[in-house]
Amino acid sequence: MGADLIVGVLEIDKGKAPDWVAAKAKIDQLPVEQLEKVKADNFGDFDSEPGTPEWDEEVDAFRAQLGEALDDLQSMWENGHRCAVVRECSGGNVLIFGGLSWGDDPFEGYTDVCAVADLTWEAAGGRFCA
Repeated sequence: MGADLIVGVLEIDKGKAPDWVAAKAKIDQLPVEQLEKVKADNFGDFDSEPGTPEWDEEVDAFRAQLGEALDDLQSMWENGHRCAVVRECSGGNVLIFGGLSWGDDPFEGYTDVCAVADLTWEAAGGRFCA
């Protein structure tokens, strides 16, 4: 058995800082259909049926999960993380995160951070590279 290297890369132009308010607004404004797709693609389907109170609770909980992942991403960008580093390049700054995987995510929350980065990083003013 071998280990895989799993890496995410986020880039933003030189002199710019991520617009965390815009990124949060993107999560808050996501249509339920898009939330359903993101959840199914990354975490599995919702357990309840649309139109039920349980469905509404699950949708709200998933939106909150994405908000927490965005907070984690902001913390990684501003304060670092044991599996993340921000580096200055000629064109701007790059956040590189991930690590070795033995069949699981390289760190707790990796899938959440990737999903939220994919959804919000462009709204924050950057590019999601990997």
